[in-house]
Amino acid sequence: MSQEQPPTRADVVVDVVMPARDEAPTIAANVAAALGCRYVRRVIVVDDGSSDDTAAIAREAGAEVIQRHGSTGSKAHAMHDGV
Repeated sequence: MSQEQPPTRADVVVDVVMPARDEAPTIAANVAAALGCRYVRRVIVVDDGSSDDTAAIAREAGAEVIQRHGSTGSKAHAMHDGV
């Protein structure tokens, strides 16, 4: 009978989902910080109806961006969309 081995740190991969609305001044630094973490594979920014350049700045910083149009939702809705 073989036992499953727990994953090692080398096997751990994390995707970060980051909800954002009107975060142009800070989004690049947040994306860079997340991407700088050893086990982070990608950062997904869910732009929840921003009226500024949050989405464009996040893309330039290396994030994948999902844009929610129309009325803004809750942080929970944005997280759900990101997942």
